[in-house]
Amino acid sequence: MDDPAPARRGCETKGDDVLEKWSGRAAALLAILAVGCGPASSTPEPLTAVAANQGPLTDMTPGDIVAPYLRACEDFTEEDRERITRVVDALEGKVDRLDGNPHAVAATEIAALMELDVEPRVKIPERGFMTVAHSLIERVQALGTNPPKTRKEMREAQELGQKVAEVMPHIMALNSHLYEIQTAQIHVQVHAEICASYPLAAAIAVGNARHHNLIPASDPEGDREVVRSLLESSDRSRAGASALLADFASFQAAVAGDLEPEELAEMIEASRANLEATPTVDEDEVEEVLALAAAELEKARQHEAELAALAEQSMRPPPPMNAATGEKVTVGKVVGSVLGVLGSLLSGNVSGVVKNVAAITPPGSPVRNALDAGEALLNGDYRTALDKATKLAPEGTPVARAREIAVRVDSRAREAKARAEKAL
Repeated sequence: MDDPAPARRGCETKGDDVLEKWSGRAAALLAILAVGCGPASSTPEPLTAVAANQGPLTDMTPGDIVAPYLRACEDFTEEDRERITRVVDALEGKVDRLDGNPHAVAATEIAALMELDVEPRVKIPERGFMTVAHSLIERVQALGTNPPKTRKEMREAQELGQKVAEVMPHIMALNSHLYEIQTAQIHVQVHAEICASYPLAAAIAVGNARHHNLIPASDPEGDREVVRSLLESSDRSRAGASALLADFASFQAAVAGDLEPEELAEMIEASRANLEATPTVDEDEVEEVLALAAAELEKARQHEAELAALAEQSMRPPPPMNAATGEKVTVGKVVGSVLGVLGSLLSGNVSGVVKNVAAITPPGSPVRNALDAGEALLNGDYRTALDKATKLAPEGTPVARAREIAVRVDSRAREAKARAEKAL
């Protein structure tokens, strides 16, 4: 069999040139494509037909396989750091809005709005951005359909207009904060999910490559090293994403009255500190990923022929799909399994990687927490979002240590619900 090294090295060089010109999700997809660079043969020989005792069929190492994942996640984290820093600065009133006017301090604006007693809430539309609504809106709309007729009604309408004029500057200030948060969230959420999926996905890919003799059959320390490096990279992404998620959920909770403005300021301060945190990965985390990968691969051995084909294709995958289209790729119509993970990697379907990894990880895993927090925020469930955000934060980081705030929010919400039910 021809030596695959020259073709692979050529592909790596080309991939590096392209990656320098692209960023964000495109870079991630190209990075995943680079994993499969190998001999450019259009009709490759069946790799599984070569006897294992002849030695590995390629000169690749586990480090070669995971390098693109590491690079993509590090690029994401650096890119997101700028976005998250801007959000924190905006919430603390340290940067200008897009219109050039300075941002107000979010905690101060929410405190002022509470004093006006207008029952503010974060409104979540089916499309577009969230905004802060208030109880005066319904009264203004009623006036539009039933204009004041008597002197008393005109006086009440005038007072309402004055109250609206007093409320709206606070609403506009908070809406500008929401816009900053959501603009960053669109990117950070996806990146956190991808980076949280990479350690297990890569461990499965490496394990399958070893089983099918593409790389040396056994190197426990090498496996630990590559998984540890991916976990460290994932933790850096989680530190930033959890900070933004916690700020988003805390903002919603504060507007709803379940979080004191001072506590919101405390969470924002913790989120800024999270960006400077250096998470540490212990050996138990590494072993947990390796054990889960091994167990899932063993379960998948009933699909040995498909696993062998996927191992071969990992050297020469098809062009990646555009994850933004929402299309899904399955292998053998099996989803939420090793085959689904490998099939999504080979197709470049990053959303498929996330969903399939999430399907085989236990509750409370980083990728599950990231998905749950994001979904809860979009549904207005800030209690769940704040709970998952503090759990997504790597252990020992400031946001993880601020978990008591999430506990207080949940407690207050439960008490308010109990009071409301009792009043019925």
